[in-house]
Amino acid sequence: HSVGRGAFTPPHDNRGAVSKRQYSFEASPFSSGRRRDPCSNPLRSAIMVQGALRPIRALRRRNMTEHYYSENPGVAHDEREVIFEVLDQRLRCTTDAGVFSRDGLDMGTRVLLEALPELHGRILDLGCGWGPVGAALGKRYPDAQLVLTDVNSRAAELAARNLAANGVTNATVVQGDGFAAVEGGFDAIVLNPPIRTGKAVIYAMFADAAAHLNPGGALYIVIRKQQGAESAQKYLSTIYGDVERIAREKGYWVLRCAKPEAGHEEE
Repeated sequence: HSVGRGAFTPPHDNRGAVSKRQYSFEASPFSSGRRRDPCSNPLRSAIMVQGALRPIRALRRRNMTEHYYSENPGVAHDEREVIFEVLDQRLRCTTDAGVFSRDGLDMGTRVLLEALPELHGRILDLGCGWGPVGAALGKRYPDAQLVLTDVNSRAAELAARNLAANGVTNATVVQGDGFAAVEGGFDAIVLNPPIRTGKAVIYAMFADAAAHLNPGGALYIVIRKQQGAESAQKYLSTIYGDVERIAREKGYWVLRCAKPEAGHEEE
């Protein structure tokens, strides 16, 4: 399946094994002798020898620097197949370790997809992950043109594979940070923002999206209320002419941020 100019090309496969460590405890007044997480109880952690805690600290340091938004995840591959239904379609996709929501379609993305109005023209799936949004919208709107992008090389590869596996031929995948690999304007941009990157990164994505929307186009985002939906809406109102909450479900808000039509921009 060709994904066009600038399309994602799978990188060299580096399926290095990640070592696993086992931790055991000797019987003590605080332990039954069973194998447990050494950080699950402060008392157990306190009686462990200093050397036994080093692997835990190393693991934490690694996890702090390696996320689903890393460009090249170093965690060992662990592919799995997920099957789900959304927008009256049944999709079969492959996920892997080192990508967002590897166990299947997450609730936020589902709420976002089901809240979207009818879309047309050119659509960008920003931060596509393994491609559930692009696959669902590509099948629902066969006359639209979709572009999927993600900084994570593993996610971009999976997205391209999942488009092909579900017979989506009106979409391309490019790997890049934010809009770095994206060309042209869009009639709709769909985003489940990577909250863990922090407010500065996310708000920059909101602002960059405005510059890549065609007149009359809109950015659609989903964000949990407890993760800053209200403050995000206020910030978005300083950039877009019209910001509207179009759905609220299970703590998630879906916001529509419209760019004014040509000739109606604010002075």
